[in-house]
Amino acid sequence: MSEELKKSIRECIDTIEPCEGAEKRMLTAIRQKAAEPAGRKAAGHRFIWTGMTRWAVPAILCLAIAAAAIPRLFAPSPDQEQTAGADEKTWNTADAAPGSEEAADVWNNGAVMTEGKVPGEAPDNALREPTEMQLVNPFVTVESAKAIEAALGIRVDAPQGASNVVYSIMNGRMANIDFETDGHEYTLRAAAGSDDIAGLYGEEIRNQMLDMEDAALSVIRSGGDRCIKIVWFKGEWQFVLSNTDGATEEETAAVYRQLP
Repeated sequence: MSEELKKSIRECIDTIEPCEGAEKRMLTAIRQKAAEPAGRKAAGHRFIWTGMTRWAVPAILCLAIAAAAIPRLFAPSPDQEQTAGADEKTWNTADAAPGSEEAADVWNNGAVMTEGKVPGEAPDNALREPTEMQLVNPFVTVESAKAIEAALGIRVDAPQGASNVVYSIMNGRMANIDFETDGHEYTLRAAAGSDDIAGLYGEEIRNQMLDMEDAALSVIRSGGDRCIKIVWFKGEWQFVLSNTDGATEEETAAVYRQLP
């Protein structure tokens, strides 16, 4: 038994105090024994010592067990120590805002890790190698209708006087022209083949042929929106003029007739 444990036991024993009734009984017994002959005193001492050992020894053992067990109960577990070590490496957002250059530099230098990330996981703006799964915008903006003609071999353009005209080519095969005229926005598309290139999905509630022209006008309900498209063909090329911001059938047909 170590000296420290012995000292703890002695201190515990020294603090043990009998209750009020027991103290009185002990004092009475001591006075009675003092008045007895020497032979009876020796026997009485043996009796008192035997009685004390009956409760003192178990009490001492209990105190010793408690002194050894209590430090173990409050000692951190290996998992808690590991978590505490990880917390020291956790990056506080007050030090550098997520998405900032500072955050990316910190990660790339391997100094700390971003708040909320597990060890070894890069922050959202950390440098990464490009992957095949990254999405690429299928629309490539070009300067003019002439650029579309040079790339696809088809002449298509917005009506004269249109504003905010944007020319683009989708997937290297479809011409796309967005423009505004008469207070509405329109999209004009052209591609070889008969696949639906309008990009309008919903319930077709009306379809009619424009007078004296080989063009079909359709009214489509898509959710709560009312859309209009006009489809016509020239050889192998399909053309679609569409509106989704509330233009009437007559307004859309008038724009169709203004196309070069």
